[in-house]
Amino acid sequence: MAGTVAAQGQRSGLLPHYGQPFDFENTLLSGQAFRWRKRESWYEGVILGHIVRVCEVEGGIAFATADDDGAVTASRLRDYFSLDIDLQEVYSALSRHEALQESLGRYRGMRVLRQDPWETTLSFLCAQNSNVLRITRNIEDMCRTFGSRISLGDLTRHAYPTPEALAEAGEQALRALGLGYRARYVVSVAQKVARGDVDLTALRDASYADALETLMTLDGVGDKVANCIMLFSMDKPQAFPVDTHIRQVLRDRYPRARRVKSSDIRRVRAWAQEYFAPYAGYANHYLFHSRRVEGGQ
Repeated sequence: MAGTVAAQGQRSGLLPHYGQPFDFENTLLSGQAFRWRKRESWYEGVILGHIVRVCEVEGGIAFATADDDGAVTASRLRDYFSLDIDLQEVYSALSRHEALQESLGRYRGMRVLRQDPWETTLSFLCAQNSNVLRITRNIEDMCRTFGSRISLGDLTRHAYPTPEALAEAGEQALRALGLGYRARYVVSVAQKVARGDVDLTALRDASYADALETLMTLDGVGDKVANCIMLFSMDKPQAFPVDTHIRQVLRDRYPRARRVKSSDIRRVRAWAQEYFAPYAGYANHYLFHSRRVEGGQ
């Protein structure tokens, strides 16, 4: 069991999870966040511009941040890890779906994160027609080039770039980092957010329908990306991103889904939202992660 004592220049804490199941490996490395790294028994990531180290200990989650880091607290981490969500209730609601039970059991404790909306939007703009390795590289390159330098002990990373920084950088600078056509979308969305045309954080309090409508006004954000953003950062557990993996797994495991034209993403999504209600998003992520792991993606 890892200790909870932080090194010099760091402060430590313990976040109780009160017996809730928690699987760090499958939560942090399941394709909903792209900046977590495992070093020995600790996972190291960046939350709201601050490096955070976390590991599982008896009774909860040990964490370490910089001494002067007042932004990352136990309450903030509790929100990030969605520890207010009772996974037992989620499992109970979804266990009636026999074809989902294997995924729920195999990845028990995988939680849906509640990330920063701007960072999540940026990540999933980069995620289009890509894979986890490339997404991770693109995001790290952007952070290293346009984000502020941050440290925790001997560890140095970079924060997510602000919308203003990416708007000023321009499309060609992002293409030079390997983002390809995604660079145009990133700059366009950054400009809108920087101008205040769209308040991504406010969409957490909006209805699913209103948040979806607003997000789809952004360049490069279609139904699938919008649902990713809503599920992983905007408290929308009914969000259901539909990609190739999800279309295939639904057709393989659910005969009723075959009645829906698979090329019509919105109809597939609407069917799944009704079928898996009220936790369609959790069903989606367990099915997605299961298919991705089994397929070696």
